[in-house]
Amino acid sequence: MTIGERIALKRREQGLSQEALGENLGVTRQSISKWEGDMTLPEIDKLITLSRLFGVSVGWLLGEERRENAPEETGGEETESVPPPEELSEEQLRMVEEIVGRYLAAQPRPLSTRQRRGLGLAAVLVVLCFAAGFFNLSGQIKGMKEDNQYLRQAISDVNYSVRGQISSITGQIDSITGREEEAFEDQTDLFTRCDAVKSAVDYRGGTVTFRVYALPKFYETGMSVTFLADNGRDTVKAVGSPSPGGMFEAPLICVLTDDISVYAVLQRSDGTEERQLLAQFCNLYSDTVPEVKLRSDGSGLMEASLSDGVLTVPEQLVMAIRGAAAFGPEAKIKTVQAGLFKNRHLVEWCEPVEAPEEYTGDAEDWLFFRMRERSVLFEPGDAVCYALVVTDEYGRVMVQSGDLYNYESFRDKAKGLPISQQPVPADWEGYIFMEDWSLTKEFLERSPGHRF
Repeated sequence: MTIGERIALKRREQGLSQEALGENLGVTRQSISKWEGDMTLPEIDKLITLSRLFGVSVGWLLGEERRENAPEETGGEETESVPPPEELSEEQLRMVEEIVGRYLAAQPRPLSTRQRRGLGLAAVLVVLCFAAGFFNLSGQIKGMKEDNQYLRQAISDVNYSVRGQISSITGQIDSITGREEEAFEDQTDLFTRCDAVKSAVDYRGGTVTFRVYALPKFYETGMSVTFLADNGRDTVKAVGSPSPGGMFEAPLICVLTDDISVYAVLQRSDGTEERQLLAQFCNLYSDTVPEVKLRSDGSGLMEASLSDGVLTVPEQLVMAIRGAAAFGPEAKIKTVQAGLFKNRHLVEWCEPVEAPEEYTGDAEDWLFFRMRERSVLFEPGDAVCYALVVTDEYGRVMVQSGDLYNYESFRDKAKGLPISQQPVPADWEGYIFMEDWSLTKEFLERSPGHRF
């Protein structure tokens, strides 16, 4: 499990959205998305805040897992478990980060893969030297305070904590170095200048246009550059047009999605090819669609019951609130529909209704739906949720799922245990398009919903 996957897991366990977690940390939702997608790593102070917020150690977030209270395999005999290390103080972490930062600042030019490996080893040595000095100081203090058992124990605890944090930091450096080496298999500084810039978005057509350019470091006759855009669904290409100065440029048009990577492929005169990542774009689609959310206190599925493989959902009121697009145009909402879904397949649409008489709040931005009582076959591996289907004035469709409950949730309720909301399964991640929920525009046009 990567650092990003661990952050995403703990965020969902605490019922936090990416936006809410970003507010707690003082960063943007896009930063959280990049962390969870393993595109960037949190800074050390953010890792400390995440560990406190999630109630886990920094080492756990970085992948330094330890089995607690588990017998070691030593001939069947149980050995005493070792408690997880405490965190380094912020001052200690600052000192380590400053030492490594000075080393990085002293580098005169971009590092090769071999140099990056050397950087990893150098950083580890710096941390170990720091720790050695700390351990030496601890030894001197212990010698001076032999008569104080409590102080000796405290110093021992600090030593163990530092060792654990050194292991965590070393693992983080190794992880960064390994990830950079992997990325640089495709990225070998082929170009002196290169970039991909979003130049236009056709919201009605559902496409985005990038202006891409690349200036090879060493030009040779017969060289060419092809630009690629991978949107997670398909890949489009555009051949760069060379200028007298050796710059290759092209417009690159692809279907608008939430995850687009743009590359430049350099083909040399001998036919060999090398590829370099130019830019990555996140949330281009979802950040421009008007936002509509289900009521935060759930979907009412907590009242459903499971018996003999049949899930019974009682009649209930489903509420949603309208918002505005996070970025992009102020697209107007055309239709909002709500339905009960099992495994991303529609079970039944909710009926749109006016605000009920018993509702006393401000109903201006609220939408109300009525779900009739419904029974559905439910087996292990099944998951059920309410979801909103939002269509805007450009004909774009976004699916917003609510709280998810699986077979185990309702089985626990039948045993008298509290029903628990489950994190979205990994294979559900990113499914915001109607095709992923077995829906079509023609079907949506014939289906009930609030229309504006």
